[in-house]
Amino acid sequence: ENADSDEEGEEEIDWYFEQNLCEEDSMQITASTLDYGYGFNFSKIGVFKNLLDEFGQLLDVKDPDSKPHRERRKERFERELENFSSDHYLCDLYESDEINDILSHRSNWQTLLDSPDTTTQTSTTFDAHHPLLAFSTAEQEAMLALPRRNYKLSEEEKMPVFLSLLDILFGECFDERLSQGEGGAESGWNIAKLSSTLSSCAKHTSLKRTIVSTIRRALIYPLYRHWDLCIAVWWDVAHILTIGKAAIIKSLLNVLEKFKETEGYYIFSQLYIQDYAVWIQSVPDSHLQSLAFALKKVIPGVVKSDVELELDELEQAAELVLQEQQDHAQPTHGDVPPPDKLAVDTLIENIQRSLNLDSDDSESESSEDDDDDDDNDEEDSSDTESDSSQSDDESEANDEVVR
Repeated sequence: ENADSDEEGEEEIDWYFEQNLCEEDSMQITASTLDYGYGFNFSKIGVFKNLLDEFGQLLDVKDPDSKPHRERRKERFERELENFSSDHYLCDLYESDEINDILSHRSNWQTLLDSPDTTTQTSTTFDAHHPLLAFSTAEQEAMLALPRRNYKLSEEEKMPVFLSLLDILFGECFDERLSQGEGGAESGWNIAKLSSTLSSCAKHTSLKRTIVSTIRRALIYPLYRHWDLCIAVWWDVAHILTIGKAAIIKSLLNVLEKFKETEGYYIFSQLYIQDYAVWIQSVPDSHLQSLAFALKKVIPGVVKSDVELELDELEQAAELVLQEQQDHAQPTHGDVPPPDKLAVDTLIENIQRSLNLDSDDSESESSEDDDDDDDNDEEDSSDTESDSSQSDDESEANDEVVR
């Protein structure tokens, strides 16, 4: 009854409203949680400052305690651009057999939603004793071990807290899909790396920005980097919200367990996950349902240009190169070989040449043949300079003869 009365007193959240990060006043910077905070509800400051020797390598933003949210975002964005590998992206685009297997994976939540006895139900009427929603003994023990806290969030605080929850759930859903629900040694890293809330102490300002941020990171850091995979993971998140608190809590408990198995990652559990697992239990169901509805509405509107990695240009160049390869191909039986059977390495090399792309990742991942080519280029360049020098000497000699 108390939960129902609390829900009636709660105002609906405008998920389509974009908040503004505080402008930095260069003349007067105060270490307030509003500008510098991180952790649940951005209520912590100074934690990483005292522990940088131990946890600095876990973060993509250096010394976050000295940087406001706007500066962290700028540093994160620049680092992501440096780390993006067009080679890796194109390889996954055209060698997609394993990715297709991952895309075909059905999560437990999708199975629950598609089951005949739940297709006409709302999330508030799911059977709590359903095997997929029932809490195991280990999960019950984990919940009992959570800190006992009460949370009073202002209306302005609620939206960023929900957006960070989505950011974390994306990392969990990506890992679940990647590992086919089995988890693995890289699970903790996958979750934290894809969540800029965790890895960069980020504070999201809108639903679309949150979606774009996670997709961008999912195209830069994990083993498999594919646009359709990112979109599928966001639908997994939407399914969790649709089912409700039980699915969210079980997902957060999974994150806690995976972080427990990853050295140093307990700091993320203490700063974020434990509080989220407690707080979500008191969140009105109406908020979760409206957020799920908004998410399902925004996901289809996200396009590749939003992530600002020039994906459309890369793919257009790839299509041109593929077409050239097919035009020059002379198959025995008159059938043009499919794109995924063509030499992807050659494809990437041609695309890089046509776009004149120059990224640190591409240089670090280049093959020995590329190094040989560079040496040859240097020799050719020196020969050219030598020829030019000889030509100048000859010209001067001719001038002397004329005189």
